Amino acid sequence: MALTASVMDAMLELSRTGLGLVAVCDAQQQVQGVFTDGDLRRWLVGGGALTTPVNEAMTTGAPRYRRKVAPSTPKRS
Repeated sequence: MALTASVMDAMLELSRTGLGLVAVCDAQQQVQGVFTDGDLRRWLVGGGALTTPVNEAMTTGAPRYRRKVAPSTPKRS
């Protein structure tokens, strides 16, 4: 989903997929955050508008995982 899509668009995508979250990507298709059903609930309870861009309501700072690299020499005990 694009950063500029509306919260309504994100809500419809949440309903369509049933996954509980949608990835929000920039123009280069890099994930910039996620929009969850919890984000939607908090947004609406807080008085947020459905026409607002989803990037204002999404969760950012998602954890990033690095692949473990084996050490070049085994440790000795």
